[in-house]
Amino acid sequence: MYETGTLFTLFYIICSYCFVFKTNEFFTAGLTVESLFGRIIGSETENFVFYHIKRSTYTMFIHSFIPIGYNIGMFWIAYYPLIQKGLCLMNIIGTIGLILPITTGVIVYRWRKNNWEEHPISKRLALFSGNAGQMNWRTLASDINVEFRRVNKIIIKCGTLVDVVVTENWIIKVTPYNMYFAHQSNTTLSLDTADTHALAVNGSGSAQFLNIKVSFTQRGSHHFYIRLNALDYKDLKDKVLRPIQVAQDIVFHQTKAEQFVEVFKEQVYLNPRHHPTEELEMCIGCMVNLSNIKLVKHCIDEGVDPCGNCYCRPMWCISCMGRWFASRQDQDHPEVWLSSKCTCPMCRSVFCILDVSLIQETQADELN
Repeated sequence: MYETGTLFTLFYIICSYCFVFKTNEFFTAGLTVESLFGRIIGSETENFVFYHIKRSTYTMFIHSFIPIGYNIGMFWIAYYPLIQKGLCLMNIIGTIGLILPITTGVIVYRWRKNNWEEHPISKRLALFSGNAGQMNWRTLASDINVEFRRVNKIIIKCGTLVDVVVTENWIIKVTPYNMYFAHQSNTTLSLDTADTHALAVNGSGSAQFLNIKVSFTQRGSHHFYIRLNALDYKDLKDKVLRPIQVAQDIVFHQTKAEQFVEVFKEQVYLNPRHHPTEELEMCIGCMVNLSNIKLVKHCIDEGVDPCGNCYCRPMWCISCMGRWFASRQDQDHPEVWLSSKCTCPMCRSVFCILDVSLIQETQADELN
């Protein structure tokens, strides 16, 4: 009996975690609040603000039933024989479990009064309404809905629970139970801190996350934080109207492609050199550096799709060739890039990294 209760507890915790944090498996299967109650919540594209008002409300209300769901499951699976013997433990636990959904229900009832006037999202948006009733939060919501329907917005995924939406005039942070707004006309963005986390136990690969403070002065001083992957920083920077103030001690990590180019250069430096027979010209990729690499077959791979001979004259610098090589790989699996193959940008002959030769005239330590 107790073993059954332990197994059910583990199963319920895992399922609840996946449901609350919207793991890929549950998201794909449609086991999310947005999917299960889509007809009631409505469409995000048609009515962005009211969609998230309803979504946040239903999310909080449904999540409040998780504890009592566990109590009911344990009652039927593990503790029913004990209750038959006169024990009332599950009655006590069940009573405690009812407090959360009842309290949440009262809160939801208050929010829905006057057509969602008391909802936290409505109140946050009301901070930006004009003086003397010239503009209320519903008018602002209508403007945001129009901007969200336009194609020039960007949506940045900050994990499975948080999205950042940037439109022409608004910066919006969407969380499971709330939304935060900032109008770009009176907003200051500052990159306060950055932290790096290893992607594997052995330390191979890392990800950098940035904490950006969004401050605005509208009926007082308010702010919220955006935490996003460093790879998404450029998209945010290009979309916002104001410059992002960066602390002096923060150093950005390179993108996957930039990191690969550095490793690409190190490997090419170990390859045999090529002695040119023609005059070198500027790289046709960047038109800044001198062409300093030549594709010469050195590997002995004779398997499927073997490397071939390239008869093109030197036209690329090592940096541009490294970027080209990276762009032709599977972007979801950078760990296999070095052992993969590519095609010449001009003649399409297949080559691997062992076939990239540095021009002999290039200095040993000059790998632009």
